[in-house]
Amino acid sequence: MHIPVSLYIQIQNYGLFKTVIFKYTGSVPKKTSHRKTSSSGSSNKASMVIGREELDRVSGIFKAMSETTRLLILRELKDGAMSVGELVTRLDTSQANASKQLKTLHDAGLLLREKSGNTVFYSIKEPMVLDMCKLVCDKLNRDSSAGGDIHYNI
Repeated sequence: MHIPVSLYIQIQNYGLFKTVIFKYTGSVPKKTSHRKTSSSGSSNKASMVIGREELDRVSGIFKAMSETTRLLILRELKDGAMSVGELVTRLDTSQANASKQLKTLHDAGLLLREKSGNTVFYSIKEPMVLDMCKLVCDKLNRDSSAGGDIHYNI
């Protein structure tokens, strides 16, 4: 079973109305565990208690997505693979910074890296990162719905 999700982030820069849009619609698998939430049988919902080591892995994914340039990279890669040079041009950043951020996303298992001759191409390995961004954007949109003009989309 899959849970449908969508992601839409738009960033507005103070007074400049700089808009950054990243849009994704997809789904994530719904997982259940073998452990019941209550030993008394009062709840039939399944849950899984994970240990510190597993939580460290979860934290690592959130850390990998916690930098604006990395989110911009994910936005650029949502439609397909790009070379480092293409990303540098589109993101208006240095090659050193782009490479550093790409390495972080790759090491977290979120990107694929493929070499063709002297050119390195990156693509999204784990599409659920876009689903996660969508969930965050949805939350921000709910929070700002009373406030007005900002609409978040990635």
